[in-house]
Amino acid sequence: MDQGLAALAGAGIGGTAAAAAAVIAARAIRHQAQNQVQLWRSQTRREVYLAFHIAIECAVDEAWAVQGQATRVLHDAELRGREQALQQIAQNQAPERREERNKINQRLTELHGLYVTLEFEGPASVREVAGDLLTEVKHYIFQCLRVAVPDTGEPPAPERATKISADLQSSLQRIPKLYDRFLRESARVLDGKATPRWRRVARSARRFVSR
Repeated sequence: MDQGLAALAGAGIGGTAAAAAAVIAARAIRHQAQNQVQLWRSQTRREVYLAFHIAIECAVDEAWAVQGQATRVLHDAELRGREQALQQIAQNQAPERREERNKINQRLTELHGLYVTLEFEGPASVREVAGDLLTEVKHYIFQCLRVAVPDTGEPPAPERATKISADLQSSLQRIPKLYDRFLRESARVLDGKATPRWRRVARSARRFVSR
């Protein structure tokens, strides 16, 4: 009987050890899987952030041509009169200038698609600053497009032209700052140091008050 009890006790100890080993093995497998998922997520985010970064750079570079079209119209509308501005608008209808506008519109479509992917990948800190950057870039480009070839065919009045010129300059000052924030926040996230939500809210409030 004592031998039977000893056998049962040994079996119990052996079973407990096996169960413990199984739990440890399961945890190790789960931990490894989590690490692999995090690594995959980090790599995917890196690729998405880089694609968005390159597309923003290309959009701003390509927008210079469209800004040139708009600037000539604004300059003539402010200083030389309606007839001169109308001549600039007519020149902007040339095929090569139309191609410049088509190219930037295609770039904006690409940017929007990349931002949708970035929204999915997150996190919120990168999503917010990327959204602010995209909004500012789109505002700047659309303003240039509307001035270069107005829907009405008419150039802006001198006072309006002055305001638009000032608005474009403000956008050109804000875009590099937002671009730098996007790069810094992307780097933080990839390093595992995303900006806390309370700090993002405070920054947004300061930006709203400063406008």
